[in-house]
Amino acid sequence: MSDKELEIFNLCERLAELLGDKEAIADLKRLYEKHPEMFKNVQDVADTINEVVSEPEIITNAKREGAILAAKKLEQNHKMGEVAIENDNGTNIVFHANKKRLSEFNKLEKASRLLVETPSAEAAPTWSNRCADNSNELSKCDKAPSTTATNIIPQENKNKIDFQAK
Repeated sequence: MSDKELEIFNLCERLAELLGDKEAIADLKRLYEKHPEMFKNVQDVADTINEVVSEPEIITNAKREGAILAAKKLEQNHKMGEVAIENDNGTNIVFHANKKRLSEFNKLEKASRLLVETPSAEAAPTWSNRCADNSNELSKCDKAPSTTATNIIPQENKNKIDFQAK
């Protein structure tokens, strides 16, 4: 086996649009050496990358600036595959690949959902609204309907009751 085992992978249409090229290259040996506990061998790394980039279920921004993260539930072993790709001067490079538990897929799926504007301006803002990138376009608290309490329900003074009981 050589020092590098380079392989070219065909990307799905959406990844190709985002990265600017329909192919990505990966140093399989390096990726295997990063996570030998996750993969059986170098071929397992190649199979995982190919399965994820050909038909990803989730495509989102990776932690690295300008990189794309693709993820998919793997059919064979009840895990998720995760691949991160970046375009380096016109060449798409797979710099990260691993397998994780399916519970991680569900977390990633929730985190990658797009924020959706509320259907009515009268709706109260949610936690998502406060975290949105462009909060000026989302509903505001002053537009949300509210009620005021006109009747105050008196509460008994516990100290007074305790004093009387003694």
